[in-house]
Amino acid sequence: MPEMSDSISIETLAALAQRVREACRAGKVVPRAELLQENEDTPAWEKAGIQDIALIHHGEREYFYSELLMTHSYAEMAARACNANACLVIAETVRDDSRIYARPTPIVIFRDAPFQIPQDSLSQALEDMRGDPRYSDVGSVWASDDSRFLFSSIYLYPAQAESLAEWAAVGRLQNP
Repeated sequence: MPEMSDSISIETLAALAQRVREACRAGKVVPRAELLQENEDTPAWEKAGIQDIALIHHGEREYFYSELLMTHSYAEMAARACNANACLVIAETVRDDSRIYARPTPIVIFRDAPFQIPQDSLSQALEDMRGDPRYSDVGSVWASDDSRFLFSSIYLYPAQAESLAEWAAVGRLQNP
């Protein structure tokens, strides 16, 4: 069995890479701690001819994903979704959408992959956020079709968020 300089065999690396790819096919990233012991170095995937496995950092945690099966942006969202604190997941996502893309976030995305927050948990998280000063910048707007969007007042004005929500929910569909 050929050995790698970092003491992980090529066969083991290939099996770990396959595990990461399978998780990515399911829309998930793999926490580093699930693949490696705490004191193990991150493998040199390239030495085994594995070019698609990448490492991302989210807070204190690290995650592996396959660049062939998942974009970096989606991997970041999937890593964020691993957090058990729904309020924090929602707030970070809304702030990123408002800051990076200058758009409000449709609330329905939190029900879908990679977040998959059940409706009752989502409703509870939104209620909890309303009274928490850590999330005071996260506001709601509604489009004329009654779809709800969230935005961060740090990056978007309420009127701007409302206009963008209306365009995303109604206007874009009516103006192909």
